[in-house]
Amino acid sequence: MVEIRTSPGPKETPMPITETQTRLDIDERNATAVNGWPALLGVLLLWGGAVVLFSQAASSDIATSTATLLIAGGIAAALAGAALASGLTVVAPGETRVVVFFGNYLGTIRRTGLSLTVPFTGRSKVPVRILNFETATIKVNERNGSPVQVSAIVVWQVKDTAKAHFAVDDYHDFIESQSESALRQVVARHPYDHQTERMAAVAAELAEADTAPASVPAAPSDPTGQGDVTTLREDGELVADELAAEVNARVHLAGLDVLEVRLSNLSYAPEIAAAMLQRQQAQAVLDARRVVI
Repeated sequence: MVEIRTSPGPKETPMPITETQTRLDIDERNATAVNGWPALLGVLLLWGGAVVLFSQAASSDIATSTATLLIAGGIAAALAGAALASGLTVVAPGETRVVVFFGNYLGTIRRTGLSLTVPFTGRSKVPVRILNFETATIKVNERNGSPVQVSAIVVWQVKDTAKAHFAVDDYHDFIESQSESALRQVVARHPYDHQTERMAAVAAELAEADTAPASVPAAPSDPTGQGDVTTLREDGELVADELAAEVNARVHLAGLDVLEVRLSNLSYAPEIAAAMLQRQQAQAVLDARRVVI
């Protein structure tokens, strides 16, 4: 018996997922919606007419064929009224309705009040009011490796209702998780304050000052050590602006817009808070000696 072997073909390499494959390409557009009050009046007239037709068909002094026609007319009027009523929707100020017809996005209703849109459509409420939340207090190592506790208040609103409804599973959870991730990243870029930048130098100068007070070095050209370094404590507004831009870049694909970000809590982690306080006191003593000299 001759055994025939076939060589395996080239192994397929999975294609990388591109940005267009991971993001839903959909934009908000206006849905067809008109004043709903005339339609509501039409619904009432149709249902009222159906009641009249049914009552006439129930009379005993009419022919069977006539009664059949009256019943058919009443059913048609009732169904027409129900179809028209299914297109009525109420939109309150600060809210919208995302209209979907058998899985197809038809548009968004931003018109407030009673409106008439396409019948038999699904309409999901998406608020466009200004909202805010506070992130959980998280522990992050700042640029110099010191653990700090930080939280932020994020003010935001839905800008594109279609993206907010279809692009992510839950846009509230999405912006909260992305805000926390951005907060970690931004805090890790900056030192807590200018003193943490000079921590090693302060320790060396204090040791030299204790052994030889007369040889304390002269004050440098920048005694505060501030320079152009952006710190978390002294430059809170700059850090907040950077954080807002970082969060905006992350949640833009979900149709969300971050209006403002503020740091609500910033402190050293409890395990190093006492040590940091001692270093700050030592820095104050050294600065006082420099002023005296």
